[in-house]
Amino acid sequence: MNPSLLTGIIFVVAAVAPGLAPAQDRGGKLSNADPLKGSAQPRAPSGDLVVQGEYRHQSTGVVFPLKVAGLSRESVHAFDEKQTDVSASYHGRTSAGRTFFVGTVYSYPRPDSLGSAEAVFEDAKAAIRKNTPSARLLKSGTAPGGRGSLSLPGLQADYDFKANFFGTDVPVRSRLIVFGQGRWMLKYRFTYAAAEASRAEALMQRMVEAIGREAQRL
Repeated sequence: MNPSLLTGIIFVVAAVAPGLAPAQDRGGKLSNADPLKGSAQPRAPSGDLVVQGEYRHQSTGVVFPLKVAGLSRESVHAFDEKQTDVSASYHGRTSAGRTFFVGTVYSYPRPDSLGSAEAVFEDAKAAIRKNTPSARLLKSGTAPGGRGSLSLPGLQADYDFKANFFGTDVPVRSRLIVFGQGRWMLKYRFTYAAAEASRAEALMQRMVEAIGREAQRL
């Protein structure tokens, strides 16, 4: 991939199963945290926020609405006191109430130690290998851009493995995508049952486009 296409803002998308393929934190590594509880002011210097209505990340203009692509927001979380490093988690459920899809979005400044979109991408892949050794890399390469601020090409990696997904042992899929241009990063992590791959594909595309085009300073 041409590095000149990925200088600047960084967007990351990933899909992994809770517990085995952990969520990505602000440093580009993965943590084992479950989807966060939802919340405009933190209860502590960092942590879950109590949010009524949409949450706007002041550093970038990214908006985390109550619903996106038909998915309900479960949480908003701040990793620092100034809320420059935040995330929001969304769940998709079947008519029977079973969770089949989890999407988490992260907006934060690119770590100084990771000087490019490629570095962020490779760091995230390394974390997946470390935290989920059973994950099988299906493909890695260029990701299609979305509308608005996601018009740039990006980097994408897809994985599959088996995991206990909300109480049921099933094959799951994981996706990591990085769009790059600038100081700020917008990351998406998605977890979904492999049996719902077609449905999840549409949800991921809609979620990336809907949240990405709200960014004002990326």
